[in-house]
Amino acid sequence: MFAGTPCQVAVINSLIKKERCSTNLLLTVDLICHGTPKSELWMNYVQLIKEKYGKVKRICFRNNEHREKGRTFIELEDGRIVYDPIEMSTYMRFFSTCMSLYNGCFNCKFRNSELNRPADLTIGDFWGVQDVISDFKGVKDVSLVIPNTRKGQHIFELIEKRSTEKKALIRECKDERYKVFNPHLFEQTPIPNGYDLFWKDYKELPIEEFDKKYSEVSLKYKTKRWLSDTLGKMGLKYKIKGVIGHLKK
Repeated sequence: MFAGTPCQVAVINSLIKKERCSTNLLLTVDLICHGTPKSELWMNYVQLIKEKYGKVKRICFRNNEHREKGRTFIELEDGRIVYDPIEMSTYMRFFSTCMSLYNGCFNCKFRNSELNRPADLTIGDFWGVQDVISDFKGVKDVSLVIPNTRKGQHIFELIEKRSTEKKALIRECKDERYKVFNPHLFEQTPIPNGYDLFWKDYKELPIEEFDKKYSEVSLKYKTKRWLSDTLGKMGLKYKIKGVIGHLKK
């Protein structure tokens, strides 16, 4: 199985076609994403982290096991763990505000109303599931799975057959509102304000100066994050998004 962003799966498909390889034993899965951050920026932040903390064993972006300690952490080779370091918080903010994304992510051909995806299966977080499937009211961490090919459909049917013994809850979504709650399937990510200046500074400034300039968190960003977290805890975040999406249509 190969899993990745739609553009990565498209590259795999292109290579397979070029080399005339058999796909009988290959399953492809693409993710519902809003964009991919540039690797060069990430590598520079890894270097900053190494210089400040020491040799890195692994980096975790979404720590759910000990979430009260921090959403991100660095595990160092000497066994120490550093939670929510400013370097990772800054990098994650660049990602969440779309500053770090590749230019092509703002005009992705795989986000369209026809759901023309390159993989056998598309997966992602099922935002708004409590409003479109009653069985999932009060259930957290539900995945949206979309079969795109006969192979994808066949594989998912096999998963369904085994769902009872694995204690998995699987339901078909017949409510078209799932599209409204999951806009990254169809809608393009807008280019953020200041995007060109951000990358101009990145190319011209030493990474330490660049990091110092952009590490300060604006009041607007703090307010937006607080509002998003608060509405999420209240269960209103994606209901509001759904209403906005419906009004747009």
